[in-house]
Amino acid sequence: MKNLSKRVLSGLVLFSLLVLIIYAVSSIDSKIGAYAISLITLVIFWEFYQFFEKKIIGLIFLLSAIMSIILIPNANNPNIIFYLIIISCLIWALMSIRIIIFDNPKMNSIELFVLGYLLIYPAFISATFIYVNWSPSILLLIILGVSIADTSAYFVGKKLGKTQLLPNTSPGKTLEGLIGACVITPIFIALIAFFLDYQFIGFFIFGLILTPISFIGDIVFSYVKRSRHKKDSSNLIPGHGGFIDLLDGTIAVLTFFWMFALYPTGRIGEIIYENFLIYLI
Repeated sequence: MKNLSKRVLSGLVLFSLLVLIIYAVSSIDSKIGAYAISLITLVIFWEFYQFFEKKIIGLIFLLSAIMSIILIPNANNPNIIFYLIIISCLIWALMSIRIIIFDNPKMNSIELFVLGYLLIYPAFISATFIYVNWSPSILLLIILGVSIADTSAYFVGKKLGKTQLLPNTSPGKTLEGLIGACVITPIFIALIAFFLDYQFIGFFIFGLILTPISFIGDIVFSYVKRSRHKKDSSNLIPGHGGFIDLLDGTIAVLTFFWMFALYPTGRIGEIIYENFLIYLI
C-alpha cells in the first residue's frame, strides 16, 4: 500500500508538471516545450544506455542518440521520417509477436542497440512534431490515455487477475487486467469528449486503439529489462522507477499515432480529422 501511494503521488506530480510544460510553456514559446521534450528523450536514452553490458557499444549508442536529437530531420522533408516511422512500427509489431510466442527474454548488444534507437527516436520525432506543429492537446491526450490504460490494467489485474499473459517477461500482466483496460480506457476517454461537447465516437475509437498499443510498449520494454536482469530502468521517479518505466506505453503510441494520424491518406485521413483531430488542433 505504501508503494502504491508513492506511485500514485509521484504520477500525479509528474502529470501536473507535464500539463504545465505542455500548456503554460507553449503559450510563451513552443521551442521551450520542444527543448523539454528533447531533455526527457535524452534521459530516456541515458536510461537505455544503462542496459548495455558492453559499455563501449552503449557509449556509441548514447552518442548516436544525442547526435540524432541535435540533428533532428526537417519535418518539411517527410520521406525519411515516414520510412523511419514505418520501420519502427514494424519492429514494435514483430517484437510483440516474438514476446507473445516465446516469452524468453534474451537479447545481445547489437539487438539492443538497434531496438533502442528505432523505438525511442521515432517517438521523439512524433512528440516534437505534434507539440510544435499541431497541438499540445494531442500530446496531453495521448499521455492521459496511456495513464488511464496503465492504471485500469493495474487495478483490475490486482483485483481480478488470475491468468498470467507473460510469466517470464512481465509476471504482473494478466489477461483480466488487459481486458479491463480495453473496456475502461475508451469509455473514460469518450466520457471526457462527451462532457467537452466533442464527437465522442472518434475519441472512443482512439481509446480502443490506444490500449493494445500501450500494452505492446509495456511488454517490449519489460522484455528488454528482463533480458538485462533489471526490474526498473532507473530510480529517478519514486514508485515508478525511471522515465522508460513511466512512458513505455506512450513511446509506442506516439510512433503509431504518427503513422495513422499524421500521415493519413484518402477517406481514412478525412475520418480521423473530422471525428478526432479537429477538436484538438
